Amino acid sequence: MNKVNGKYQSISITIRILQKPITNCQMKFESKFAGTTSLPLFNKTWNVCRFLKERKKNLAFDRVFDYFRPYSNVNHSCPYYHDIVIRNCTLMDQKMIIPLPNGQYDIATTYSMDGKPRFSVDLTFELSN
Repeated sequence: MNKVNGKYQSISITIRILQKPITNCQMKFESKFAGTTSLPLFNKTWNVCRFLKERKKNLAFDRVFDYFRPYSNVNHSCPYYHDIVIRNCTLMDQKMIIPLPNGQYDIATTYSMDGKPRFSVDLTFELSN
């Protein structure tokens, strides 16, 4: 994590693609209150390649994508012949992606290519106004 303008924390990620091209990608997204085993707040799987072609068909995911898009090289639909890069993504900004109440949250994502899970990203954060 890095400081941006001495104020906000940012993160940079490089996902090295070993088997190119990516022509089929699924993303499973699950969120819940941290430390609970109750039902998730959100649990959905998307066809990422289809989403990148038809973004406006899923407004919630489109809103999340719009937040990360300025920091990323994910700017076209599949196939992807290059690594995925996110640079200096501000984690806490003045704008909220989706309004949420204060609390701790767990987010788990799993990415599958050609039906096989390839990697996952898990995140825990606390939101307080």
